[in-house]
Amino acid sequence: MRARLVALVVAAVLGAGGGVTTALLDDEDGGARDPRPAPVADPLGINLPLVNLECTGEAVLVVGFGDRPAALRTEVVNTPDEDLRYLDTQRSCDARWTPARSTAAPRWVVYTGPGDRTDLCLARLTERAHQRDNVTFLRAGSDQRAMCLCEVAADAAPPLEIGTPAASDPGNRIWIGELQDMLITIDAELRADEAVRLTEANRTGVYDRPTADRVNVVRANAKLPENGVLDKQVWSRVTSAGCPLYDYS
Repeated sequence: MRARLVALVVAAVLGAGGGVTTALLDDEDGGARDPRPAPVADPLGINLPLVNLECTGEAVLVVGFGDRPAALRTEVVNTPDEDLRYLDTQRSCDARWTPARSTAAPRWVVYTGPGDRTDLCLARLTERAHQRDNVTFLRAGSDQRAMCLCEVAADAAPPLEIGTPAASDPGNRIWIGELQDMLITIDAELRADEAVRLTEANRTGVYDRPTADRVNVVRANAKLPENGVLDKQVWSRVTSAGCPLYDYS
């Protein structure tokens, strides 16, 4: 006789909607085996596990945040195939959860990870589902998100030239936005008095003329033709100048 496996799942509602599920397995003779508890907390009822995080220094990809469950449910729908969890910021590491420093910490955060920072940054840079997301480190009091251009190799970045399809390709939008962010930081910190520089108004996510003109400054300093082409060598020069300006501690 083939063994008969019967699973009985009993859910008990705890507190503000949290629950614990326990599976009871019967063998072929009908005798109950030892129960296997599988605790699952989901106080917001968004069909994700609540897993709070300590300050371990690891990286996570933040895919959504908010003070109400509705905002989190939207992110769950928009990112259906990810291994997502959520946390309560009041019971987790005091990290930076939002892209903008001026934004107050939300109560709830949907995330994937912790994981390898390079893998998470590549997901943010290359996958359209993550274009609005950000990578952050589980470090108490840190006010900076990860600058993903500093976490991936330059040869992973797309070559860009003004007027080409790549310059306005939505798939390159995050690469270009990160590039513009870094050039804005470099110019604010190191080149405030230069004639050719970028400001927040130039963060378009498109490889346009102001960005190409600024890249030509890099090319000129490297004694390269000023053709506005952003290739592996120029990506490397930009990140070499810009990455030391970001402090994750």
